[in-house]
Amino acid sequence: MKLDIKSISNGKAKDIILESIVRKENNLKQTKEFQKELFLNATLDDVNFLLKSIVDSKLDLIKVNFGNETYVTEIGHINPFLKNGGFEKIEAEEIQKNRKDIIDFKISNFKYYTFWPLFLFAFVGFGFSVSNFISNRKNQENTKLKEQRIEQMELELTKLQTSILNQKNLDSLHNPKGLTKKIDK
Repeated sequence: MKLDIKSISNGKAKDIILESIVRKENNLKQTKEFQKELFLNATLDDVNFLLKSIVDSKLDLIKVNFGNETYVTEIGHINPFLKNGGFEKIEAEEIQKNRKDIIDFKISNFKYYTFWPLFLFAFVGFGFSVSNFISNRKNQENTKLKEQRIEQMELELTKLQTSILNQKNLDSLHNPKGLTKKIDK
């Protein structure tokens, strides 16, 4: 089965190469064979790049002898590696990690650019609340003073009213002479 090398991921292409090495009985394969048997539209450079990236992964799965003709031999345990997901799994984990890193970067940028404006907004709000508290406190003191003044004024008014009423009562006891003469007759 030939696959177009441009339509599959690098991880999948590496896994296909490893599966091909395992199927080969003598475990010795040339890069030309990979190019002809496995991939459509693949150059020798593409296959050599994939082989070099397998070797660079430090998993000790294959040994590549580069020269006029490049040979590949199996030196590690390829089957267990492929059963555990192979390079495709490693690539998927890497993609997921990269996505997470990108999201974390965007969130940290958002935090960076929104912290100071929100902090300033909170600081201004704190200032307004403190000034509002102080003005309410002063208003309470002013209202207490006004209430005391009102009470004093009411006391003075009641004293005046009682004294006025007392004066009327005193005057009412003193009958004018004109009225008393008429009563005597």
